[in-house]
Amino acid sequence: MTFAGCAKLFDAESFLNTIQRLDLVPSRLVFPVMIAIVQSEIWLGLALVFGLRIRIVAALLAGLVSMFIIVIARRTSARNDR
Repeated sequence: MTFAGCAKLFDAESFLNTIQRLDLVPSRLVFPVMIAIVQSEIWLGLALVFGLRIRIVAALLAGLVSMFIIVIARRTSARNDR
């Protein structure tokens, strides 16, 4: 997760465009959402690597991954409904 967060941070423009295309949040919230996702991935990944509160961190990371899967599934099913 730390690597994924850093990759998004280094290609922030592409990640911003992805969030905008998914149309999940109003346009004024795209940048804050991007920052929140990137920071969450980096800090939670580092906490997991260093063994800090492993169960809590693992649960939060599972939540992030689940949210990602739900978003992709919703977008895929909406595309198939057309």
